Amino acid sequence: MDFVASGQQAAGSPRIEGKPGLTRKALLLGTSLFVYAAAPSPAFAAGDQCGPPPAGPGTVHCTPAGNPYPTGIDYGFTPDDLTIVLDPGVVTVQGVQLVSTAPDADLRVEGPVYTSIYATLPGRAGVLVSSPNGSAYVNVDHATSLGDNAMGIAAAAQKFTTVIADTVLTSGQTSDGINASTSPAGGNAGGPVSVTVADLTTIGDHSRGIVATGNASAGYAGADVAVDAGHVSTYGYEAAGIVARSGSDGGGTSGNVTVTADRVFTAGDRSDGIDAMGGSGTVTVNSGDVITHGYSSTGIKAYTSSGLIAIYGTGTVTTTGDHSAGIAASSHGGPIAVTSANVVTSGAYSDGISSTLQGEFGVSVIHSGNVATSGDHSRGIDAEAQKAGSITVYSGSVTTSGAYSDGIHAYLAGRDTGPPDPRPIFGETEARIHSGSIQTSGAHSDGIYAGVARGSAYIYSGSIVTSGDNSRGIYVKDHNIGVVTSDSVSTHGANSNGIEVHSDGPASVTSGSVATSANSSAGIRVDAAASYLNVVSTSVTTSGTSSAGIDARASGNASLSVHSGTVATSGANSTGISATATPSGPYGGGDVTVVSGSVTTAGANSTGIAASTTGAAAVSVTSGSVKTSGNSAFAISAVSSGGPVTVNSVSVVTTGPGSTGILATSGGSSGAGGNVTVNSDSVNSAGDGIVASSAPAAAKYGTGGNVTVTSGAVTSVG
Repeated sequence: MDFVASGQQAAGSPRIEGKPGLTRKALLLGTSLFVYAAAPSPAFAAGDQCGPPPAGPGTVHCTPAGNPYPTGIDYGFTPDDLTIVLDPGVVTVQGVQLVSTAPDADLRVEGPVYTSIYATLPGRAGVLVSSPNGSAYVNVDHATSLGDNAMGIAAAAQKFTTVIADTVLTSGQTSDGINASTSPAGGNAGGPVSVTVADLTTIGDHSRGIVATGNASAGYAGADVAVDAGHVSTYGYEAAGIVARSGSDGGGTSGNVTVTADRVFTAGDRSDGIDAMGGSGTVTVNSGDVITHGYSSTGIKAYTSSGLIAIYGTGTVTTTGDHSAGIAASSHGGPIAVTSANVVTSGAYSDGISSTLQGEFGVSVIHSGNVATSGDHSRGIDAEAQKAGSITVYSGSVTTSGAYSDGIHAYLAGRDTGPPDPRPIFGETEARIHSGSIQTSGAHSDGIYAGVARGSAYIYSGSIVTSGDNSRGIYVKDHNIGVVTSDSVSTHGANSNGIEVHSDGPASVTSGSVATSANSSAGIRVDAAASYLNVVSTSVTTSGTSSAGIDARASGNASLSVHSGTVATSGANSTGISATATPSGPYGGGDVTVVSGSVTTAGANSTGIAASTTGAAAVSVTSGSVKTSGNSAFAISAVSSGGPVTVNSVSVVTTGPGSTGILATSGGSSGAGGNVTVNSDSVNSAGDGIVASSAPAAAKYGTGGNVTVTSGAVTSVG
């Protein structure tokens, strides 16, 4: 015999199809519950309040004539299939109970239209249906329980459990609104669990809104679990809004879990809005608004051991307590996909969106609209892979106000080979971040942080503003490739570089506008250890001391290229463009190329352009206008320890004492000197105008290279 959740409707009992209560609320029949409680009861035997049950499978009808059923409607332990039909207008003040331990007993309570079920005693559920070897089906209009340990609707079975209700209310302690489950029994796995409710409220502590569970055993996986809710509200301590779980068997297999909710609200501490968990099955959450106000109360929480997590938030997720993330997804081996419209958290240690890959390899993809956090230690988006994996983030607007609250934080740890000689595995991790606008206000709060120690990082950002100290606009640490493409970055705190990249491989930075306003805050700082380092910049402005405009450092065999539009620094010890290649391992320094439009520095010891390399590598500087006004501030310094040096300059002006216009040298430290060529239109210097030289480190290396200077007007007052 096959059974389905919709089942066969008893004759004469009207049904409302789909989710009940979408167009109406529970009808209380306009009469006081206490009036009904005082009314006489029909003359049925105990346990036969609606007439005697049939000898075999069958149906009993409860009519309004028996209102208010003061002892409830209770058919005890029925030996066979039984359906209780509550006709429109039925009111019972002590619930409905239908229980059977018979094999394959299918139990149903049907009263979807104009029925009101109350239970006033402690331990008395509004509706209780239990068939551990069969099925349980409940479809009622309104269910209320007032006592402690009294659920609104409790249904448990083996084959399937289905609960449908319009409104459910519980006011006691430890009184879930709806608790529905299936469990393995008699050598059979538990069947699916389905809960549909329009409006549900619990008031007491430890009183969850909806609990839907597909239980498992070592040999049987939990079944599929589905929850479809309109409004769910809980007000007590440890009273989650919706809890949906499918258990795993000994091999980690589980069913799918699906939660759909229009609005979930929790007021108490340790009361998550939605908590969905599975094993190998897919966990899917579709939510509108989710609001939690308590401590340790996450808005949406999802976990799988190996299955997919898919979260779709179309409304706003709001949390106000500490340790209360907006959305938190974690999987030990499955992929994670989060799509959210709006997330707002105001407590400390409350990330907006958190995604954690715990397994050997995983994939996490986050699409967010607006994310805002206010508390300390509350990142806007936090994505982590504890071992290998790929993280991709697409964000609209991210705003954080607290300290230690990065806008977007991505970290991938990577993994090692196995014993007996564990070694790091490179190339298995990757972070890709696409951001619209990011604003952080607290100290130690980077706009974007990407730590990919054994892989690659790709950052594509729109506008980033940070205000606190030690708050970089963009920070990247990677092993393979570091790529940053940025429209606008602005930092206002000390020790807050605009863009900072550290790559063990090649690195590339392409930026629009970068501005920093405090000390020790470079505009762009990049280092790369292999292949190439490329910087393309439109505009860089720094105001603090020790705040270079562009500071690019290549090591090993990496070549270095800087192409800039406008660079301006005003603090002391703040070079406009610094491009340096240094040797590493068996490699000498790579070639260095600087192409610049306009460079201006105002502080002491703030060279306009400083380019240098080692060995026989070449240095080439092509500049439009370079102006320095501080003491000992060279306009252009181009140096190679043995390779060719070329400077092509349109205009150079230095006004500070001891400030050379152009310095171009090769040799003098190791090997022979290379050729030096200077082509200049105009030099106006407070120190030396042009200094060009090529010399070997010692006589045994031979002579220096050729030195050629072609210049227009040169004025030197030094």
